[in-house]
Amino acid sequence: MLPLSCSSDIVIPKSWPKNIKSRVLHVISLAHYAITYARGWAANRCLCHQLLVLTA
Repeated sequence: MLPLSCSSDIVIPKSWPKNIKSRVLHVISLAHYAITYARGWAANRCLCHQLLVLTA
């Protein structure tokens, strides 16, 4: 997992048009959200499975 400080180190060339810069940042944000959601889902699934095993 990358440290939180790396998220602010994204360098986008200044010569790129503003709409391309915006789209790239949106894609990065969406990817970050997807990874965070998937990790949370996996963690909750493992926890639920462990509770199910313990109560059975």
